[in-house]
Amino acid sequence: MDKVKPVLLSVLNILKGWFTDRRVVKWLIIFAIPVLAAFIAVIAVYNHFSPELPSLSQLEQINPRLVTNIYDMNGKIAHEYFVERREWVSFDSIPENAIHAVMATEDRAFYNHWGMNVWAIPSAIIESALSGKQLRGASTLTQQLTKLLFLTPERSIARKIKEAMTAIRIEQTYTKQEILEFYMNEVYLGGGNYGFQAAGKYYFGHALDSLSIPEYAVLAGMLKAPESYRPDRHPKASLERRNTVLYAMYDAGYISKEDYHKYVATPIVLAEKEPEK
Repeated sequence: MDKVKPVLLSVLNILKGWFTDRRVVKWLIIFAIPVLAAFIAVIAVYNHFSPELPSLSQLEQINPRLVTNIYDMNGKIAHEYFVERREWVSFDSIPENAIHAVMATEDRAFYNHWGMNVWAIPSAIIESALSGKQLRGASTLTQQLTKLLFLTPERSIARKIKEAMTAIRIEQTYTKQEILEFYMNEVYLGGGNYGFQAAGKYYFGHALDSLSIPEYAVLAGMLKAPESYRPDRHPKASLERRNTVLYAMYDAGYISKEDYHKYVATPIVLAEKEPEK
């Protein structure tokens, strides 16, 4: 204790000197005012939008709409009844490469953020300014899931605020694996298909765990604009988008350079099915 006292006295003397120096006090006030204002603004925004957010019970009871299959006497599907064509797949049954295809393009920092990525927006703005390309989305997978489950598709600052706040609540309620499971099963992938399992069977005729990396890239590429990148209706656009996803997977370190070149040379082969009426 005797050794600590001189240190404490020294610190107190320094602080005393600071707070008796008008210039120091002036700068402290200048810095403190915006910090205090920002804190008050955050509290005000939270109190304003909090009543409009999903309740804890809603977050804990997410019930997806699934397909009801009617089978014939030979065990084959005779008819499907559904509002949304979806077949739920547990996280353990989702291939890692399918998740990598999504994370490479949508949210590489998924395992490192708490619902929103505060660096993604300025990064997207700088990237757009330097490349001259359209501003890419900066929403995390959790924010995208929030839009799918709870919010309307309107574009407004209020909705973005509610999206971020709900995403944080989802991260507090579910594990990262559970969030990925919801996301991979909830996203719309064109043709009335929701989730990667239903879309994989619809476009390629195989279950999700039987698809190839280029096929995962096709599905992940559709997240940006599902109907515009449908491989059965827009093969050229789908191929270009798939290759963009494959490059993102290479850039993120999920596939090698050799595999990237091999995959981009692979044609998209779709399952044969009756034309849509």
